[in-house]
Amino acid sequence: MSKHTFIYGGPRNGSWHMQYYLTATDATLYSGTENIDHSHDGISDGAQGTIFKRVVDDSLYDSLEFADYTKGGNLFEVAMLMPNFWDANLAKIEAAGKFLVCKGTDGFDVSGIDHNKVYVQKPLADQWRSYALARLIGKFQWETGETPSGEVTLDGADTTEMKNFFVSRMTAAFDNYETYKDDSNVTLKTFSQVIALDTASPLIATPTHTYTTEASDFLSDTSFMSALLTRESSLF
Repeated sequence: MSKHTFIYGGPRNGSWHMQYYLTATDATLYSGTENIDHSHDGISDGAQGTIFKRVVDDSLYDSLEFADYTKGGNLFEVAMLMPNFWDANLAKIEAAGKFLVCKGTDGFDVSGIDHNKVYVQKPLADQWRSYALARLIGKFQWETGETPSGEVTLDGADTTEMKNFFVSRMTAAFDNYETYKDDSNVTLKTFSQVIALDTASPLIATPTHTYTTEASDFLSDTSFMSALLTRESSLF
C-alpha cells in the first residue's frame, strides 16, 4: 500500500532523482514536480534551480497554499517549511487520492502520519563540495544543455557562515537519521544507488568548473568538520 513518503539527507540532486523515480513508478504518489515548466528561468532572489520553476496545468497544485517566505519554491522542497499550511495541503492531496512525496525537514513532527522515510546518504566531503559550490555560484540545480560560465571565486562569499550552516544542517540530518534509523518505515539509500535508478529526470550532475586557487582550496577543505566526519564513519 502506498504511503506519504518523506526524503531526508543532504544531496538535493539525490532527493529530486528519488522523487522522480517514486512518482514515475507509483501513480498515487504526488510531489508537485510532475508539471514543471522547464522553459521557465527558475530564478528567485538571485538563486537558480529547477526548484524555482513554475508549475503549469496542475489543478491540485493550484489549490495548495504557499507561504510568502518560500519564495516560489516547489512544493517538493518547501512542503515542510510551511507548518501553517501543512495540514490543509496534506488534506487536499489526500482528497485527490494521492500521497505526498516531499523533502523531509529535520525536527518536523510527522509521527501522526502513516508514512515512509527515505534517507539519502552522500559522503560528507562530496556533500560539502556540492553545497559550497552551489552557494558560491548561486545555482543549485543543473538541467541538460546548461553550461557553466566564468571562473569560480570566493569574491563576496561569507565562508564562515557557509561552514557553520553546513555543520549545523548535517548535524541535524545525522541526528534525525540516528533517531529513526531502526524504524521499520525507514530506508537508507546511498547517493550512488539513487542516481543509478532508471528514471527520467531533467537534472544532470554539476558540470566541471574552473576555480581560483583560493576557491579550490576552500571547496577541498574539510578540517572544519572533523567531528562530523568521525560521526559519519560510525553511522554508515
